[in-house]
Amino acid sequence: MTAGDTIGTRRRTSSVLVVDDEPTIRNILTQNLELRGFPCRTAEDVASALEAVAEEEPEVVISDIRMPGADGTELLAELGRSYPDIAVIMLTAFAEVDLAVQCLRDGASDFLTKPVRAAHLVTAVERALERRRLILENRSYQVNLEQRIKVATQGLTQTLHDLDLAYDMTLAALSSAVDAREVSTGDHSRRVTRMSNALAEELGLDRVERKHLSRGALLHDIGKIGISDAVLLKTGKLTADEMAIMQQHPEIGYRILEPIRFLARAMLIVRYHHENFDGSGYPYGLSGDAIPRGARIFSVVDALDAMTSTRTYRKAMDLDAAIGELDRCSGSQFDPEVVDALHAVGRERIETMISPMEEV
Repeated sequence: MTAGDTIGTRRRTSSVLVVDDEPTIRNILTQNLELRGFPCRTAEDVASALEAVAEEEPEVVISDIRMPGADGTELLAELGRSYPDIAVIMLTAFAEVDLAVQCLRDGASDFLTKPVRAAHLVTAVERALERRRLILENRSYQVNLEQRIKVATQGLTQTLHDLDLAYDMTLAALSSAVDAREVSTGDHSRRVTRMSNALAEELGLDRVERKHLSRGALLHDIGKIGISDAVLLKTGKLTADEMAIMQQHPEIGYRILEPIRFLARAMLIVRYHHENFDGSGYPYGLSGDAIPRGARIFSVVDALDAMTSTRTYRKAMDLDAAIGELDRCSGSQFDPEVVDALHAVGRERIETMISPMEEV
């Protein structure tokens, strides 16, 4: 097959609608185009042209601008609204070139001045068809690209979700190992994580902030891995030296987690959860807003769970008594805003959250 055969085949599948109120011009244009392999139909005005387009949509419309009644500019506008894939070539008298240029701005592919030479006519149609082909191909590419991006995004979202879930499962297993080592604490890390979420919601933290708080709560005691059993598991009161060793666990936990980038905000809770609102806590004696908000929230939750849990060295405190102790220390050990939020959560819900976790 030669290049000429290829062009001929393409022409034979490309239909043209010629619109002009003068029969002679319609016949001349149609004959010239059909001789070169372009199937043609004709219409004498805008109304009949729109009817022809509705019956069988052509690839190219060649329309005179000046016609009785509705003119070619109105046809161009309607085709642009309803049939944007049709390429439109405007026919104009020499004196109407400015109007033809305006038609180009309004979406026409090209314009021809009367009288139309056969070679110019064929070139204009071929150029209009090529422009139309490129527009359709580009649109198809954009649609396919958007679809590929959508599919890739969905896959990436699922992968990130699975990765996030895997991270959380790993962190949960790690915190369970810490709780198991300090036998008396039971499911402490899981309970305080649950309560931290409730308080965070009450205080209006967004989803991302709650996620960091949950991870920090889950891992808050990870530093106890670095505390010897002689100190960590001692049943009696700790000596001053032993207490100094125990107070190293927030910083040890921070150092353990520091290389893990996705825990950058969670590890602030690990590091500062024993700081007090009035600056009397450890390890750095921070106070007020200098303590990260997540750590201030967690401090209240951690204290509540500790007071209402039975340990080897003391019995559990009644919930009302524990809440009373939080109120007493509001403004000194604890952030008053967080203590108020705990009351807003409600006693019944708090009681549910401090109860032993069911095995899954």
